[in-house]
Amino acid sequence: MDYNKLLIPVYSNCKQVATYQMVPLKEIYDKVKNNTELRHRTEAYRNALMLNLPASQLKKMKTETFPMLLPAVYCKDGRSAKDIMGWTNMCQADFDHMNPDCIDEAKRRLRELPFVAMYHTSMSGEGLHVYYVYLTPNAGLNPKTYEQAFRQGNELIAAAVNCDYDRAAEDPVHGSSICHDPDAWLNPEISPLKVDMKRNMGKRAKDDTIGNKKAVTQKDWPVEWTPERVYEMAKEMVEASAAGPFTHGNRNHYLVALAALLSDFGMDLETAQQLMEDEFAGQYGEEPIPSLVGGCYRTVEKMHGMKALPSKKKKKNGEKKCDVKILVSAEFIRRQCLRFDSVSRKIVKPDGSEITDRDINSMLLACNVETEHNISTQVFRAALMSDCIPEFNPLVDYLKPSDRKGQEASEPEMGVIERVADMVHVSFSPMECVGRSEEGGERSGNSPAPHSLWRTCFKKWFVAMVASWLKPEVVNHQMLVLIGRQGIFKSTWLDALIPPELARYRCRQSATNFSDKDELLRCAEFGLVNFDEFDRLTGRDLDNLKSLVTTPDVNVRAPYGTTKERRTRIASYCASGNKLQFLTDQTGNRRFLPFYVDSIDSPFDHKIPHRAMYDEAVWLIEHGNFDYWFTLEEIDRISGYVEQFADNPPEAELLDVYFDVPRTDPDNPETRQVTFLTPAEISAKLTTWGNLKKPISIRKLNVLMEKKGYVRFRNGRKGSRGYMVVELDSATIQSNRIISTGPAVF
Repeated sequence: MDYNKLLIPVYSNCKQVATYQMVPLKEIYDKVKNNTELRHRTEAYRNALMLNLPASQLKKMKTETFPMLLPAVYCKDGRSAKDIMGWTNMCQADFDHMNPDCIDEAKRRLRELPFVAMYHTSMSGEGLHVYYVYLTPNAGLNPKTYEQAFRQGNELIAAAVNCDYDRAAEDPVHGSSICHDPDAWLNPEISPLKVDMKRNMGKRAKDDTIGNKKAVTQKDWPVEWTPERVYEMAKEMVEASAAGPFTHGNRNHYLVALAALLSDFGMDLETAQQLMEDEFAGQYGEEPIPSLVGGCYRTVEKMHGMKALPSKKKKKNGEKKCDVKILVSAEFIRRQCLRFDSVSRKIVKPDGSEITDRDINSMLLACNVETEHNISTQVFRAALMSDCIPEFNPLVDYLKPSDRKGQEASEPEMGVIERVADMVHVSFSPMECVGRSEEGGERSGNSPAPHSLWRTCFKKWFVAMVASWLKPEVVNHQMLVLIGRQGIFKSTWLDALIPPELARYRCRQSATNFSDKDELLRCAEFGLVNFDEFDRLTGRDLDNLKSLVTTPDVNVRAPYGTTKERRTRIASYCASGNKLQFLTDQTGNRRFLPFYVDSIDSPFDHKIPHRAMYDEAVWLIEHGNFDYWFTLEEIDRISGYVEQFADNPPEAELLDVYFDVPRTDPDNPETRQVTFLTPAEISAKLTTWGNLKKPISIRKLNVLMEKKGYVRFRNGRKGSRGYMVVELDSATIQSNRIISTGPAVF
């Protein structure tokens, strides 16, 4: 059928109600495009608009001087619903006050709709009158089929041009004034719209808009509309449209339609390219996806952001209201530029400060006001503790600044760590110095010079601390301890090792319970834990601390948490104290690196070069082939110096007073009497001779004996286990007590 020959009722003007002519569509098109008289009247009307003539005068010009079409029906003796005699198979779609920049693109899109028969510019020149043909298979022509033809056709056209249609034109007796338009268009090959009566499309609500008055881009979207959600909705719309699904033979058409729709919604080009590239790159090889999307965006750039997002989210089957609210909350939270600190497990604001309960409540209030949702605290906090907030590690970020990423690593200034160590002036303890002077200036054993030992130990300890921040598998097994008089900046200097930017990740502690949950969490939350008044810790505390120092991770439930969480230990430990002898474990103290401090250069007057110091440590870890752990040989070498800090029990001193280790050197054979004694016998003697209130346990006594060099073996005659010892006589004991002998006074 040639729909261009379709006869349409034409009235001489809008006031005419009874008399009309049936004019072919092709002839109407010719009049609109070429009629000189109609052109003069149109120009006169638009000049009157520009002159701001009274509305009554403009209305009179329009109703009395312009012909009027009745596209949908033809009537008899009137122009009301009761006068309808038949239906023309045509509908109209009127668009007023369109964006002038978008009209040309709207016309291009109208020409791509096969059911559009004709369009021309409206009387004001700011809109379009569109006429289209429809068919209602097996449904006949009646008011109900016309209603669906109007709604389905107008929705399709409005979706294409991103503009709201005139809902008043749904009245079948609604007329349409025709005016001159040299750019009017007539479709030579009309393919009617097939109306689906099963859809039973309802009337669009007044506040439910199709187009935006001005462009609304991605950054201006309502919080509930994420790029991923808009993308999924756009795919559904394209698949339901004439473009069809993404199938073989239709892939290019589908992708072009999808890209154009995403542009209409205002999605950023880069976002659209990324989303489409991620999904379709492996299925489409004709052209790179980013290139295709970029070309589409350039073609439809005038319509960018002109399509309105649905004002209300339609619920899917089984979807709960709280699911919507948590998405709204998450999108609001994303725009607050918050970050999740993976070390402290806290959320921080852009200025680096942690959010408080007051901040959370303020954000919740702002979210409810902005989104007009009644979001509960529970839902908002659930969104707040999700991955909608990006995660960062402040310790790693400090060690490896983002402005250096991608640059070739260069060796930093070396020797900075040793120079920082030189701020601390260490020596032998006063007790050790007395022992050295008594023995002629050189202490026997393998006790190295304090200064060189301090530099070595501090460098290894510090680099191990930095390594534990960078590498989850690294654990700093040593604890640095500074012993000295009060007021020489011991704790202050240790705190100053952490740069001001990371001050939040150092912790100053006093006496604590090392087995409680807070202490376990502390080792995963702080980069440095500094114990003040360290010598106040009991022997049991030191045992628990030694266990904590070697712990690689903790598995505890944080306060107010719902599940246990395994967290990597990142803390390195240091301490300071005044008491010289504080190490009570007789089995060994290799986890502690104690040093006696004479003085420390004030960290207030001598600033620590943190950046250079940490750069050197990172370089040593990654490129310097530096061993930041202590070998057994190194630990044995250090033990001679550490021994002066041991707090020996009375039994250890009594052993030195009353017993001696038998000599085993063939060149210097033992001439004194050697006796076999069991641990119980030795304990009884020490308790009696030392007047001790409580005897030492056999286990601890065995440790002391082996530490002092006594060899334990079994007595073959009785099968008892014990030690070969030399019991010193009273003369020898008295002789050992004399420090020096001077000349007799009398």
